[in-house]
Amino acid sequence: MGKVIRNVNLLDLTEATEENFTDVTAIENVNLMLYSKQSAKFLAGIKLVNVNASTEIPEACSRVQVVNGEFKIGKGFESSSGELIFYLVNGNVIVEPGVLPETIEKAVGGLFVNGNLYCPESLSGVLQTKIQSHNGNMVTYMDDADVLVKEVVLDNHYLQSLQPGTKLVVMGTTRIIDSLDITLLEERLGKLACLGNLLIREEYAEAISKKMQVAARRELKLIPAAAIFVDKDLQIDAASITRYQAAKLYVTGTLTIGEDVSTASLEAAITQIHAGKIICKKELKAAVVQRCDDDSVSEVLDYSGRLVRVEGEYTLTDSELEYTKGELTLVVHGMLTIAADVDPATLYEKIAFIDNYGVIHGSVAQCGVIQVKLRKNEGHIGQPEEEQAIVEVEEEAESDDSYIANINFLKL
Repeated sequence: MGKVIRNVNLLDLTEATEENFTDVTAIENVNLMLYSKQSAKFLAGIKLVNVNASTEIPEACSRVQVVNGEFKIGKGFESSSGELIFYLVNGNVIVEPGVLPETIEKAVGGLFVNGNLYCPESLSGVLQTKIQSHNGNMVTYMDDADVLVKEVVLDNHYLQSLQPGTKLVVMGTTRIIDSLDITLLEERLGKLACLGNLLIREEYAEAISKKMQVAARRELKLIPAAAIFVDKDLQIDAASITRYQAAKLYVTGTLTIGEDVSTASLEAAITQIHAGKIICKKELKAAVVQRCDDDSVSEVLDYSGRLVRVEGEYTLTDSELEYTKGELTLVVHGMLTIAADVDPATLYEKIAFIDNYGVIHGSVAQCGVIQVKLRKNEGHIGQPEEEQAIVEVEEEAESDDSYIANINFLKL
């Protein structure tokens, strides 16, 4: 019986010989397979099953280098031995300002990239010739950039750190949310390229637009003038809402309005809402929606009875259901486990809605109830006992000598 290579994350066959394949009949469940022109001919008689990606390494490359995480190519970039190297990158590739085409030609033999590739406009052509596979986007920026950063809060303190006329490129989010000295802005910032999102107060939009490379901007999020900005989740209850008077709220995360907040207090305290998501009791939904722009909120989730938000690990017990007056609405972002002694009939009676963005574990019958009560499901629902049984069966099968299995990296 021949051998089967299976369940391998990275299979390197670039230096494999015919002898290495003598007893191999199949290669199964491989995330990435690397091969050379020489070793490719030995694969002809082997059954390939569920190979997610494969690529031929150019003959000119002396070796393959795996990079897990961010990979930067700067002005002085070169391999330690002066060889052409094939780079396998699980992360973003960042080519910094000032890199010359000949630097890429002399040092990079090929690229396999799982992530975005950021580079000056003039280098996009030479980099395209090096890419064997790219699961992501190539994002270009101005050739004469002075500073390249991941993210930035553009305030007076940051502006003071820049040289006059600086050409700034931001790969991620640019936040302009604090008080800004327009005179200092005019002096220090020559040009701004936002390759990610731009979050900016309305009062500074005109001044920034004069500096902006419009084509580079991905998404503009405008904070209304005089709005209260909260760069995280926000929870409001009957006590905390008294701090607001005809306020505009801009919340980047989730706004949760407590069950003790009345419609009258909401109407007096808040006139406009922008939030990534809003959770409120059913009676407040109409008033909340009236305060949202048509496109300012991704979703408004209402709840009946008591709200339970699961962020980490949480076990829903029979006693909790027994002593809960009325219904429960569950919003799951973490891991929810339904205790084994919870009766499915009780579960059905007590739960109003479930919005699942995480993981829910329970018995077959409990999961059936969960499916019925789901209002939104962007997560996973299943039985951990079954999953464990599957793992044990696989481990037993793969203990056979006919398998070379369950390996992160294998080189033949």
